[in-house]
Amino acid sequence: MRSPVQILAVLLIGAVVGLGSTYWAVSTGWQPGLVQIGPWAASGTRLGGADPYALALVARTGDVPLGAGEGVLFIAETDQSGRPLSGACTYAVTGQIPAGRAWTLTLSGRDHRLVDNPSKRHAITSAGALRPVAGPPVIAIASEPQPGNWLPAPSGQPFELALRIYDSPVANAIGSLRPDALPAIQRLACR
Repeated sequence: MRSPVQILAVLLIGAVVGLGSTYWAVSTGWQPGLVQIGPWAASGTRLGGADPYALALVARTGDVPLGAGEGVLFIAETDQSGRPLSGACTYAVTGQIPAGRAWTLTLSGRDHRLVDNPSKRHAITSAGALRPVAGPPVIAIASEPQPGNWLPAPSGQPFELALRIYDSPVANAIGSLRPDALPAIQRLACR
């Protein structure tokens, strides 16, 4: 027979380990099922599943992920070479965007919040992107204005890109995507 002190100690250790691991998982942004495709990362898990960590992350941040039938979100914090994205550099986002009803490319800080900029330009959409005669659009990312499709980067600050593809068949096949199926993020120059 176990003493009440032993039972209390086991319950206390279980509570500390369980709550501690949940806090760590939610506060660090850890996501089970995260799939890395070149510089882009997408979650392979869905909100409707039984993943308690995804539900806890939604409860903590208030960010509601796209459902399986709505689309997919890809996040990039690095360029093609694995270097962190920085407002001190100029980038070109080029290449095919997977099929979908619509897409948006949003620039935000590492805290996932929109970066304040004088132009109030935070995203480029499939409906508003300027397109060349042949091929996909090219999107410039820089702290100084650029011709064509341009997203202003925070001067000298790190940032991330969020590519949302709505009503897309790739939402159910994230794990089978190759890096060339998503746009490349090329660093052009830094100051």
